Amino acid sequence: MKKVFDFEKVSFVVLFLTIFLTPFFFIPSSSVGFNSVKTFLLYAGVILSFIFWFVAKLKEGKFEFPKSILFIFAGIVPLIYLISSLFSSSMKTSLLGAGFEIDSFVTIVALFLLFILTTLLFKSKQKLLYLYMGFFVSVILVILFQFLRLVFGPEFLSLGVFFSPISSLIGKWNDLAIFFGLSMVLMMSILEFLNITKLMKIVSYIILLFSVVFLAIINFAMVWFAVGIFSLILFVYSLMFKTKEQMDNISENDVSVKKKFPLISLVVFVISIAFVISGGFFTETIASTFGISQLEARPSWQSTFEIAGKTFEESPVLGVGPNRFSSEWLKNKPEGINTTIFWNTDFNSGVSYIFSSIVTTGVLGFLSWILFIVVFLFVSVKGVFNLKEDLVKKSIVISSFFGSVYLWAFSILYVPDIAMLSLTFVFSGILIASLYNDEAIKKTNISFSKDSKMGIVVISVSVILLAATVLWGVFVTKKFVSNVYFQKGVIAANVSGDVALSESNIKTAIKFDKNDLFYRTLVQIDLVKLNQIAGQKDVEAKVLQEQFQNALGEAIDNAKTAVSIDGTNYLNWLVLGNVYEVVVPLKVEGAYQSAMASYQEALKYNSQSPSIYLTMAKLEVLNKDIKKAKALIKTSLEKKNNYTEAFFLLSQIEVDQGNISAAISSVESASTLSPNDPTVFFYLGLLKYNNKNYSDAITALERSVILSPTYSNAKYFLGLSYQKVNRVTDAVAQFEDVKTLNPDNKEVEQILTNLKNGKDPFAGSATEQKPENREELPVKEKTQ
Repeated sequence: MKKVFDFEKVSFVVLFLTIFLTPFFFIPSSSVGFNSVKTFLLYAGVILSFIFWFVAKLKEGKFEFPKSILFIFAGIVPLIYLISSLFSSSMKTSLLGAGFEIDSFVTIVALFLLFILTTLLFKSKQKLLYLYMGFFVSVILVILFQFLRLVFGPEFLSLGVFFSPISSLIGKWNDLAIFFGLSMVLMMSILEFLNITKLMKIVSYIILLFSVVFLAIINFAMVWFAVGIFSLILFVYSLMFKTKEQMDNISENDVSVKKKFPLISLVVFVISIAFVISGGFFTETIASTFGISQLEARPSWQSTFEIAGKTFEESPVLGVGPNRFSSEWLKNKPEGINTTIFWNTDFNSGVSYIFSSIVTTGVLGFLSWILFIVVFLFVSVKGVFNLKEDLVKKSIVISSFFGSVYLWAFSILYVPDIAMLSLTFVFSGILIASLYNDEAIKKTNISFSKDSKMGIVVISVSVILLAATVLWGVFVTKKFVSNVYFQKGVIAANVSGDVALSESNIKTAIKFDKNDLFYRTLVQIDLVKLNQIAGQKDVEAKVLQEQFQNALGEAIDNAKTAVSIDGTNYLNWLVLGNVYEVVVPLKVEGAYQSAMASYQEALKYNSQSPSIYLTMAKLEVLNKDIKKAKALIKTSLEKKNNYTEAFFLLSQIEVDQGNISAAISSVESASTLSPNDPTVFFYLGLLKYNNKNYSDAITALERSVILSPTYSNAKYFLGLSYQKVNRVTDAVAQFEDVKTLNPDNKEVEQILTNLKNGKDPFAGSATEQKPENREELPVKEKTQ
């Protein structure tokens, strides 16, 4: 008998592998973005699984679904995202994403499709057990990998991807904490409610123990708080609702042993409370022991609601469009942010994944999320309290219920990466599938095999749907390939310095996906080529001019293309202005006006940026209008009063104009009024350094470093000042600090080598320009 190809079985296997691989899947190459790979896995797995499932149902002649209003709300959320995307000022970014972002329409569709497919394909107890076993194997692999790196150091198993002590298979360091918190919740549920073999019990205890240990190391307070709440609920539930099967096996008169005491959940609860109360002490101890430190930033609740309030003034119903939070952040950034180290951070989301939707998809989008979650909880709670007495089924329902609610809590309170978001929808699907399997949710079906009219309609719709799904798959694959080539191009430029190879790779990336980021990067390469052309010797002037014009024309075209792709991205306008600025010193007609117009357009979309005002000031310096330049620097400093780059440019202007003595007097007065401002003392020290008054420069710069011990540029010029007065040992100490703060800065390494060998700091330097005369500060600040 001829064996029939089982499309539904293939669909199940594809989805199972997708879920199994999600926690730990990566490609060991720096050319492939870590989260891009996981998102691509989600897209590819869901698309293939859906196609095979859909074909199976067409062959079967009917579609069978759980009969629940939840699936209507599961369709409403993507629908709102679609409508919002169509009204977005950057439709492509909202619909398809610039890369593989978690808030684009296509990602939302993939996540909800993952939820629905999990529900439909894992509706038998056996398949649910397979999925659980697969997930636990994933947990063990993650534990093993992270444990080995913890023991042998971050260089071990770096695999070209994991360079930091806080790198993880899951994603962000805090996402790893959420993952281990989920593992703890599931292990507690299984150990409290399921009679398992001795071997399985040992494995479960080991997983639980390692999860506790890793959560202690990461020490994400929000996870400890959540685990504490869920362990308490499990403790109470376990005491109050033992199954009839357990109770029947106990003598009616033996009250003392009627209920097994839920010790595991109680112990976890106590540990959680200890970390919540004394987390600071544990964090410092663990960080010093393992050399672990991290800083993860996101807007506060207040900032998120402030941005939402501004958005409501223009787009209250549908928001600014999915994947567009950063545009609203830049336009309406709260006051005070510019004085923090996050002043130049373009946040892609607010304080939480769900609450960011208030900005991106408006009232409709946010309400659609809330309604889906509320209906999900209603259906789940109703099902949990109406279970049959099959102990295995009940354990799956209870564990998936607590697991999914735990994960949804983090979508509401935090911004998880794609791996944890995927698991949120997976465990939600597992819960509905287990309730469906327990008959707590009824089923309904649409049969079209015997109804010719219905069959024609279904087949017509199916062809369109399958064609759209295939096109989606092709698009996703092209986007992934384009990202790989782009990363190769970036690596070629930054690591090997091969401009030609970098340009070739990025142009190949553009063939697969026309992305404004790719074109912006091409512009940077074009600017490098312009500098190379200008620096050529022994080349005829006519040939040089032709090469320069061709490269300039290509740069302008690439910058304009970036603007045409997304005219609301300030970065695209900035690179266009950069291109025109290059030829301003050459007195090319209209270059200054075009550059300034581009910068002003950029300012429309990032109105609080001090760096754009400073860029405009530099343009005015090139245009020889010092009065306007100083006015723009003043505006830049009003936006950010500790903006070192602005003070640096201002000091250069004062030196060039011969106003250095008057500037020093003015800044000395300012330092008296602001005795605790490290930037003012840096400016004062820099002016005195330029005035060759090194002893007084040391006094000012030492004060700046005392006020801000990680102020790299203050330490840099303090080190140079020490060298000028023959305090070489002190100079070396300062540059050692700068090297620690900026380990990749090659110039600092060379300066240190020269100082230790008794040479001039800049002996053998590739550039003859002194640091105080350069266009940019010698060191990038990381704490301002």
